[in-house]
Amino acid sequence: MPNHYSRILGPKACRALERVADFIVPVVDDYPSFAEIGCVEHVDAILENAPPKDAADLNLFLTVLYFMPDGVLRFVVRNMEKADTWFEPVATTFRLLDLGLRGLVLSLYYSGKHGADYKGKTPADVIEFSLNRVPRQVVSTIEAK
Repeated sequence: MPNHYSRILGPKACRALERVADFIVPVVDDYPSFAEIGCVEHVDAILENAPPKDAADLNLFLTVLYFMPDGVLRFVVRNMEKADTWFEPVATTFRLLDLGLRGLVLSLYYSGKHGADYKGKTPADVIEFSLNRVPRQVVSTIEAK
C-alpha cells in the first residue's frame, strides 16, 4: 500500500481511489496512470471544503471498494458511464457516482500536481497545458486603452 497522505481519506480509501481512477483514465500513449503519478497525495486539497458527512461517506464507500476485485470496479465505472441504461433510482446512483468520482479523479489527474516520488510527465505536460493567470490590475489597464 502506498504512503498515506490524506487527513480525510484512510489508506484503503486512497488505494481504492487510485484503482478506480485507473479505470476512469486508463493508460493511453504517453499518459501515465493515475496511481503512477501519485496525485492522490493532493486529494485533501479537493476534499477539504466538502461537508464532513460527504467526506466520511466517500471514505466509507472507497474503503468498501478497496476490498472489491477489479471486475467489480470495472462494472461500477462502466455503469457510471452508462447510467441511463438502468432503471431509477439505480440510474441516479450511478449518475451521482459518475459526477463525484469522475470529478475528483479528473480534477486530480489534470491538475499538474504529482506525488513527491514521481519524476515523469504529468497529463498537463503531455497536452502542453499551462495556466496563465493575469492579475486584475493588468486586465483593467488593457481594457482602459
